[in-house]
Amino acid sequence: MVVSSIQSGLLPSSVESSPKSKSSSVGQTFDAALNGAVDSQKKTEGQEALPLEAYSLPDWYAPYIPPSSMLSGEINHAFFEKADKYAKDGVVSEREKAELQAALRNDPIHQARLGKERFRAKYSDELNEYHGLLNTYFKEALAENGIESSSQYYEKVVLDKQSSATVHQSMHQRLANDPRALELMNLLGASL
Repeated sequence: MVVSSIQSGLLPSSVESSPKSKSSSVGQTFDAALNGAVDSQKKTEGQEALPLEAYSLPDWYAPYIPPSSMLSGEINHAFFEKADKYAKDGVVSEREKAELQAALRNDPIHQARLGKERFRAKYSDELNEYHGLLNTYFKEALAENGIESSSQYYEKVVLDKQSSATVHQSMHQRLANDPRALELMNLLGASL
């Protein structure tokens, strides 16, 4: 199951993007699709609230997401422990700053994150266009399959694998029949 921004409370772009990046995020794509194609679920008297998993994307959605839009859960704990240690007295010396900067230059996790940020900055227009197409085709696939509320989404996409596969096929066909979407997928590293 792919975690949406609703679950995390943060949009991927707010967690892992540079201030200059205008790229869309999968969380924003899902939020827009859910808000556009599915009525908001309001807890009313006698009606149970949906579980958190009701707002997740199905597993089949993940390959459509460009790697640069995916968050990594990896954290270099040793780096942050060292940074905390240096900052404990409220002052970080020039030597300590240089040591921390060198550690970041040699940290593969940090370098991968920077690589994603550079990619998003370079291809921000293409990412926005692609996420817009992805959002449109996901909304259309939901609507085509009669999914018009949060509870229907939960029942038909999250819980019912057969119904979810039908939505997947509908979305897959739309992407496969769009030459521009295929071009963008190839450029951005998403797969069909």
